Amino acid sequence: MNWPELPLGESAPAVPAKLANEGVSYANTSCIISGWGQTSGSGGSPNTLQQAYILKISRAECNALWSRYGVTITDKHICVYERDATGLAAPSTRIVNGDNAQLFDHPYQVSLQAYSFNSWYHTCGAVLVAPDKVVTAAHCVDKKQARNLRVVVGVHNLFDPPNEYQQTVAVASFRMHENYNGNGNGYPNDIAVITLFTPVTYNRNVQNQEVSGSNLGKDWEFWDF
Repeated sequence: MNWPELPLGESAPAVPAKLANEGVSYANTSCIISGWGQTSGSGGSPNTLQQAYILKISRAECNALWSRYGVTITDKHICVYERDATGLAAPSTRIVNGDNAQLFDHPYQVSLQAYSFNSWYHTCGAVLVAPDKVVTAAHCVDKKQARNLRVVVGVHNLFDPPNEYQQTVAVASFRMHENYNGNGNGYPNDIAVITLFTPVTYNRNVQNQEVSGSNLGKDWEFWDF
């Protein structure tokens, strides 16, 4: 993929990266998370896309940490943590100690939005994996109707006027993992695929996250787990 030369001081665009290969542990591997989630348990959600570097840990280490909260980690979970001076930081579902991401850093990042009380609001982050396919958490679409959902790609700040890369597309349908259980221990199989009404157009801030080593990349029409 060839990008035009950027003016001095402008962030270089990210290129699509592969998702994890099936059957590989990746324990003690550094990774990055991004989104507009709360930065602390009692804090508000940021308007600007956040990013944080974290560590993928083993299932055994993760179970030792989460068992005190009554959660059992299985092969249906991916466990990541931030290490602090004393070892692994306390479990969290927030983007804690994150920084503002720059435009073009995460062109696969999607804002999943829901319609309620005559307005649209950001409800979850998601990942663009094909021009008309988005992956998100099943709990983000559970008990919702497709007609009340939309995705925004190319967005950096949720409340700024739309930038030149931004596109808003209606959701045609979604499919949750058949074994997802919203009341289950640790939200097992918490994944869903969204199909868009129309494909997005790729640009410098709209790119897919390449999928590898998984049925997800083989046949979206007949999604097989």
